Amino acid sequence: LVIFIYILINIFETNFNKKNSFFLGLVLGLTFSGFYYFFIIQIISLFILILINFNFKILSFLKLHFSNILIIGLGFLIFATPFVLLNMIFAEPDYAERLGDVSLSKDKKLILLKYYLGLFLNFKFLSLILINSAIFLFLMKLKIKNILFHKIPFVIFISSIISPILFFLISPKTTLIYHFNNNIIICSFISIIFFIISFYFNYLSNKKFFRLNYFFYIVIVLSVFYISNT
Repeated sequence: LVIFIYILINIFETNFNKKNSFFLGLVLGLTFSGFYYFFIIQIISLFILILINFNFKILSFLKLHFSNILIIGLGFLIFATPFVLLNMIFAEPDYAERLGDVSLSKDKKLILLKYYLGLFLNFKFLSLILINSAIFLFLMKLKIKNILFHKIPFVIFISSIISPILFFLISPKTTLIYHFNNNIIICSFISIIFFIISFYFNYLSNKKFFRLNYFFYIVIVLSVFYISNT
């Protein structure tokens, strides 16, 4: 997911070239076959960023970057297909059942959608949205450099909120849904960490008291490990 953020920053900050397109397809393919919960977030965030950067002119984007889109698709197929085929061939029904693999009828989809609507109105969840939105608007108001460095993680956080709703609307099956909840928390903290980094290097790194770059990196790494294991 962090590599995906890095590639997006390269694409939208420098150039949407063939090299970046292939690596984007690679990451999407590996994520789709390895942990599709992140894949849904990636696709939603990519779509939102394209809409924002091209002023909702999807046809213009398709005409301008048609060859790059084909390369993304090629990279995706190369790296996703072998793992998907292996999963289909060697998948065991008993193991899938233990993972909570269930078919989603209309009634079950309604139950899940009601659950997430209730979750989104929860105070703890709303506080995550408010904190991330407040920090994002604060940095936007400051007009700091490298706006994409904190814009893209925020879009990914928003995409993590949309992902369970979209998934349950279109998918005929589901497995462990708690990953969707975890992803919202993870993407929230990733967004906040990127905000902190952006603010630090724009306003604090040039001051003697705050010249703690290596210490700063260590704190970030430890924070990510702590978040991943809680």
